[in-house]
Amino acid sequence: LQGTSTLQHLCRGDPSSQFRVDPKLTVDELEPLPANFLEWYFLVAAPFIHENRWMFSGESDQRIFNLFRWAACTAASYSYEIGDDRYQAFVPMWDMVNHACGKENVMLNLDQDKGRFEMVATKPISEGEQLIVSYGTLPNSEILRRYAFVDDGGDANAIVEITVDDVVSVVNLTTPVHQRLNYSEMNSRVQLLFTLKLVPEAEDASKSLAGFNPYSSAYVIDRTGKAPPEMIEATRILMLPRERYSEFVSQLKRVAYIGAHRGDWGAEKLTPDIFLPEHFMKALKLIG
Repeated sequence: LQGTSTLQHLCRGDPSSQFRVDPKLTVDELEPLPANFLEWYFLVAAPFIHENRWMFSGESDQRIFNLFRWAACTAASYSYEIGDDRYQAFVPMWDMVNHACGKENVMLNLDQDKGRFEMVATKPISEGEQLIVSYGTLPNSEILRRYAFVDDGGDANAIVEITVDDVVSVVNLTTPVHQRLNYSEMNSRVQLLFTLKLVPEAEDASKSLAGFNPYSSAYVIDRTGKAPPEMIEATRILMLPRERYSEFVSQLKRVAYIGAHRGDWGAEKLTPDIFLPEHFMKALKLIG
């Protein structure tokens, strides 16, 4: 799996690492397993283990962590998200229905009014025919990560995920050594990308970087092979020479400041004297 997005999303981690949970994060805000795997461990499992250490007598921290990882992977593989995707639940019989892209003949439904789970046929089914459900239009990399198998039709939904960190690494590798940015300079540019909504998921993230890691956010390239415009613009900004980047930022601030005061379009006030636009493409048009 080396070099694939699947490896990045597997339940990996070290209980003795320097990982820290955002103190503002609550259990209700956690994404379903196995996403945010370490957050689940430190926010949910670790406090329980600490309060009930007698239940794990003789077990090392690493052994307990490995047991949690096994349990998390099992729960993620066999559970369903229900109640407006707020809960993960084991549902007897449902987990016996297999997935196959384009061959599904039943759908699973939670009727909350009647308080029951239903399996509804979506087409005529012959006696003895296998019941097949769709787990979603997922690429094989995601099917493998979630359910530990691959599907013959999964390649039709194949995508490539390129993280912001991947882009930064390539920019560093292709830039002459004497022109490479130091960590502080690169981080400043990545924060600017976040502000300009050129980082995936930035639209849904908080207005600040608190609780959101832009480096792990990924651009998606589908089977067309075309890079998203945001990724191209982000790469251009990261590759700008220092002098040109300073000119770009100065132009951007000036255009954003004028736009904000004229009321032509929305802008975010970052400091008392600096404004940055909400929509990057609009700012580029104004800059010319």
